Amino acid sequence: MSSTSEVIIVEQFAQDNWAGILLVSQRLKASTFLKRSKEELVSYLSRYSSGSFIVRTSTHELLTTIRKIVFGQKYTLPPNIEFDFSGYTPKEIRVLRVVAKIPLGHTMSYGEVAKKAGLKNAARFVGTVMRKNRFAPIIPCHRVVRADGKIGRYSISLEPVEGKKIKEWLIAQEKRVKVR
Repeated sequence: MSSTSEVIIVEQFAQDNWAGILLVSQRLKASTFLKRSKEELVSYLSRYSSGSFIVRTSTHELLTTIRKIVFGQKYTLPPNIEFDFSGYTPKEIRVLRVVAKIPLGHTMSYGEVAKKAGLKNAARFVGTVMRKNRFAPIIPCHRVVRADGKIGRYSISLEPVEGKKIKEWLIAQEKRVKVR
């Protein structure tokens, strides 16, 4: 194991549906979901690793959170979650922190996120940050939509049409959840 204690934890939610997280010294470095195989999942997460990691197939409170997001169940983020924002600029981190606070069942436009992050006329910048978000769906970039209310893009998939369908599906799942 590396000196930074990098571990990829994976879980199979259903056939052809894998989710995983990359932890570095217990801080979340990356997360993802809807990967078709364990190999695809590990390959994706390893892009954010220093190159030395171990892989475990098990449960973790963040994987439970991802499962609830994917299956449209009410959830709260673990209170002790720490993000490893290395590689992001201070402005990008501000955007990610705003998006992390978008409530379940709600959406915000790219422009609204920019404004809340203290950035003027930065809707396109927010879109770029969403595309670079390596914490999906924990930081719910799928909740960021165009100003006209249309879905916009979702880069969880390499196929733009598939990504858009996944984003629409996630938003619809979440809107069905009763938020107290």
